[in-house]
Amino acid sequence: MRSPDEELCIYLKSDHFDTFMQEWKKKVKKYGHAGGQILLELNDDNRECIANFLGMNFHKQTMIKIRFNQVIKAIENSRFEGADFNIVLQMYFQDDLLSNKKIRQIEEEKIHQIFINLSEKYKNTKAGEWLEYCLNSKDSIYIQMVKKIHQEPEKFIAECEQVMDAMNNFPMWSHQNMKMSVFAAKITRDPHSFDNHRFMNTLLYHGACYFTSDSYMQKSLLDKNLTFYKVGLLQENINNFCMIAHLLAYDNDKKIHSGWQGFYDRFEIWNVNALNLNSIDSIDRKCCKRVLVIENPSVFQELVHVSKVNIIDQLGFVCTYGNLNYCGYLLLDKIYEAGIEMLYCGDFDPEGLLIADKLKTRYSDRIHLWHYSCEDYYYSHPSKKIDQKRISILENLTNSQTKDIGNLIKSKGLSGYQENMLDLYKQDIMQWKKEDEYSKS
Repeated sequence: MRSPDEELCIYLKSDHFDTFMQEWKKKVKKYGHAGGQILLELNDDNRECIANFLGMNFHKQTMIKIRFNQVIKAIENSRFEGADFNIVLQMYFQDDLLSNKKIRQIEEEKIHQIFINLSEKYKNTKAGEWLEYCLNSKDSIYIQMVKKIHQEPEKFIAECEQVMDAMNNFPMWSHQNMKMSVFAAKITRDPHSFDNHRFMNTLLYHGACYFTSDSYMQKSLLDKNLTFYKVGLLQENINNFCMIAHLLAYDNDKKIHSGWQGFYDRFEIWNVNALNLNSIDSIDRKCCKRVLVIENPSVFQELVHVSKVNIIDQLGFVCTYGNLNYCGYLLLDKIYEAGIEMLYCGDFDPEGLLIADKLKTRYSDRIHLWHYSCEDYYYSHPSKKIDQKRISILENLTNSQTKDIGNLIKSKGLSGYQENMLDLYKQDIMQWKKEDEYSKS
């Protein structure tokens, strides 16, 4: 024998009560139970059955308000007396009647359980330490992880486990380096798993920042690659190089690198790439007193030639070739770590000034802007007009010295070039030679 609840549910399903029931469903979704009142649109299909059920007359009415207590009273005065309308709603919609609050609760419990399972699986590992940090800090990466779970929970679990396996196997833990694609294939069998713009790359980068204490927020692709380099992951850029001269390095066995030694002894210019840098441990801090970091390749070559001819052993050289790339920063980081003073000189234009600004930000008082003053700007014979688009680059300057020059360039609207500064550069180089000789005498 059916219960009053079952009988009422069958009755409501047998006639045009769907819109009526959908409106009460919205109440349950919002509040967790039916109550209050609904606004119901009537038509030729549902007007009569709704009127009969409630014992009311809705002739010619198109929109009516129905209070919950009216529904309860109608049930009590019918053959369905004893039925609980909230229970009937559950029967009518079955599993589709969870309130929004209940749905959120279930989702939160599911997310919580996923994180518990991951924490347990990676307990007492480097990756487990990272996950604990994410769960406690609730920072942006945690928000992205929760969003991913909402969208594709099974995919998230699989990808997160692969990323955490990767963190536990960062090459840095064994003092090694590895190409990113080779590392990805080793961990996931897919060399593209950790490609940029993939969610797994985002998680892996956050982990790399955590273990290197680098900042995670608002980083350029160059900065990301440099952070990955710190955990032993190299990008695929053998063609990414910079020109150097008169720099000496130790190999990974802490011995002078024979390849670097040859170029150093001959004071020759050569192109160093990321793989070359991967084969060295550090720059020899005794190979020179200061390193000249030069934007313009022709000026770079001229100053290297002057130093070579005059046997000025206290100088090393790096050419940024316009803008510093990944390889250039790796090299300058090693020079910085060796404690060697760096001097940067570039064109008096927005691009050269932006490089100077970035270098001052990254290397602080370890790098000096060489002949980069307002007086030097006039010496460079500024003559080429700068368009407004390039002028706007100067708004990105943050260092006080570069800002002063930037304001001067904006007021004049003209750029000056390094080639016109060669005499001043050479004078300094020869003066350094004299000072060095005097100190030795």
